[in-house]
Amino acid sequence: MVARRPFLPHLVAAAIALIVAAQSGSAAAQSSTPPLSVAEIQFCMCQEQYISANRPEMEARQAMRLEQQGRLDLLEAEIDVMQGSIDPNDVAQQEQLKSKIYQANQLRDQIRRQFGTEYNASLREFNTAVRSYNENCANHRMIQVDVTEAASNLSCPATPLP
Repeated sequence: MVARRPFLPHLVAAAIALIVAAQSGSAAAQSSTPPLSVAEIQFCMCQEQYISANRPEMEARQAMRLEQQGRLDLLEAEIDVMQGSIDPNDVAQQEQLKSKIYQANQLRDQIRRQFGTEYNASLREFNTAVRSYNENCANHRMIQVDVTEAASNLSCPATPLP
């Protein structure tokens, strides 16, 4: 009996053909759209500056929020386990449970204070800037002469543009 060889070379060739077709399709779509104007390039440069300047802080705050939420989740899981197995006659266990509930409430309040309305507003503003940049700037054609001119007299607002 002859062992059949898988059609791997054919699959690889087909995958490469699809990738090339997709790239040429996006290149064709990109070349059919006009290049960005100097004003549009300046908009993109300002968005990029805002995103670059704020990304480290947003990532650090997000990591801190996730770490605190993880601690709260762990405390709540411990409380659930304790509540399911507590001896109603054991005062020490009841006090330990009360202490854990108090800790969880304190941590929950801390998370609300640190990551409440103001944090959510700044996160929305940052995400709006990223979406705007992706929609209006990423993968759009720019002519080098226009990029040079846009950079030569660039003046970005303090807050991101929509």
